[in-house]
Amino acid sequence: MKIVILTDLEGTSGIVGRSNGRGINLVNEQAAADILTDEVNACCEGLLDAGADDITVVDGHGSSCNLDIRKLHPEAQLRQIGWSNPVCYLDSTCDAFLQIGAHGLIASASHLNHTLDCGWINSLQLNGKEIGEIGIAARIAGYFNAPTILVSGCETACQEARELLGEQIKTVPVKKAWGRYSSLNYSHQKVCKALQETAKQALLDLPEMTCPPQEKHYVLRLQVMSPDQAFDPVMRGAKLIDPRTVEFESDDFIDVYAQLRGWAKGVHNRHYGITPDWIFDGF
Repeated sequence: MKIVILTDLEGTSGIVGRSNGRGINLVNEQAAADILTDEVNACCEGLLDAGADDITVVDGHGSSCNLDIRKLHPEAQLRQIGWSNPVCYLDSTCDAFLQIGAHGLIASASHLNHTLDCGWINSLQLNGKEIGEIGIAARIAGYFNAPTILVSGCETACQEARELLGEQIKTVPVKKAWGRYSSLNYSHQKVCKALQETAKQALLDLPEMTCPPQEKHYVLRLQVMSPDQAFDPVMRGAKLIDPRTVEFESDDFIDVYAQLRGWAKGVHNRHYGITPDWIFDGF
């Protein structure tokens, strides 16, 4: 049974953030990375107990250099990703998907909330509904029929996951937000224990888990911070709605997300041969 764990850093317990004038500056990234590794390793233990035999951890924060492979669980392999090559970090061989260290979308009250990049994305809506990184990742996994079975992060991020994916999804809160840059952090030891136990139960409950429904057409509406930030998407084919708002459209979710990430319409999926049956071969 193949499992993919996507990690972010803001949704770990104990990380400290400050405003850098436009968004978020993480203060204690190295300590947070060590804590995140412990949280991931706890999940690995639970997944292995439930029958997983292939675990890939995708380092999804920033430059994808946050997890020290020397400290990672010996039964897990580490995948580091770039910004655009490709935009999907799992394939049709994945049976289940976890998001560890997740944060809430920019419109939420989550600790260190943002959507992809708080320096230029003010709002992101998919078919008229606000969407953040939890929703995007769940839809990428769902494209390949891999249910998201567990999400960890602050209480607000966990609530966002349940509202998006249903109460059957397992969540593990690691802290409570007291504003964007303040939080009450729960015991690291208790969090890791909860992650191990919950990951095991989540995989055992896999038959009850569902993916977000695939829709016939997707409209991804992006509102940027400043009008000049809309120029590049428009030059790549996005529709200009107003000076700070553009729309991407496609019948395929991976394609519409790839357009947001810098690809022209249809090019990403054609270049990599992306379909719901796609198998990553390392290129």
